[in-house]
Amino acid sequence: MSYRRKKIKSKIHKIKPKKNILRCLWFWLTLLFTIIFIILFYFLFFYQGFQVENILISGNQKVSNQELENVITKNSTIKLISLGAIEVSTRSIFLINIKHINEEVIKEFPIIEKLQIKKKFPKTLILEVIERDPVGIYCSNNNECFLIDKNGVIFEPLTINFDNLFIIKKATIDENTYIGNNIFPKNIIEIILKIQSVLKEKFQINIKEALLVSPIRLDIKTNENWKIFLNIENDSDINLQVAKLILLLSNEIDNKRSNLHYIDLRYKDRAIICDNDICKK
Repeated sequence: MSYRRKKIKSKIHKIKPKKNILRCLWFWLTLLFTIIFIILFYFLFFYQGFQVENILISGNQKVSNQELENVITKNSTIKLISLGAIEVSTRSIFLINIKHINEEVIKEFPIIEKLQIKKKFPKTLILEVIERDPVGIYCSNNNECFLIDKNGVIFEPLTINFDNLFIIKKATIDENTYIGNNIFPKNIIEIILKIQSVLKEKFQINIKEALLVSPIRLDIKTNENWKIFLNIENDSDINLQVAKLILLLSNEIDNKRSNLHYIDLRYKDRAIICDNDICKK
């Protein structure tokens, strides 16, 4: 009898009362972190004070503010949940992807060369736009003409005549004539602009047309209807060819330009001059 009481008593001692969860430290820490997370989540995604509402734009001339704002608004709205009719989105300034907006704006408006976007807290985006300036007119083999910038990018169809711009063409067929495409390497445009500057400043001659004959040859036609042949290989010295051109126009053929047919500067050790009496025969 005493053995049975002892056994029951030992079992009673082993049964411990359940501990109140409210007295557990880990419960309160978990609750605290959960509350902090919810508050941060709300402020990060949904707090109205951080939702982008103002877009300040400067530098644009041909692209309107409204057009830019439409593209920016579309690409700054982030969908968090999209389940059928249920859609949750945000325009939190913290989540704005500036790089993505920049790429989308330039893709939509090829006339824009550069776009700088800054965040101004709490809810403003500032845009500084640099539009492309035309340096010439590119005409394809299909006689479609576009304005081209200093980087060789065509960015706008030609709608009016520009008497002060040269025409640039390719001897080969180009199938990539799309607005925003880089039609010519930047260095080709730089060479043409360099020749144009020298001719205009020193001899009051303008470039009428430039023809990329091949990857190593560029022909330039002046408004006096004579041509310049240039070597544009990677190892060719454009400065040397320009120096020879200046020397020839200043001395040897200064008063003979009216009968000039072409000047060939492609050879390092010499220049070939041909007048109309010889070359047109």
